[in-house]
Amino acid sequence: MLFNKRYLYVGFRCHQAIEKVLKALFHNVKNN
Repeated sequence: MLFNKRYLYVGFRCHQAIEKVLKALFHNVKNN
């Protein structure tokens, strides 16, 4: 249970980081 919650939290944080990177890349492509 504890391990599962930790895994979900890590997955959520990774998802946020990936989303930020993708948005930054998309923004750069749109501006250029």
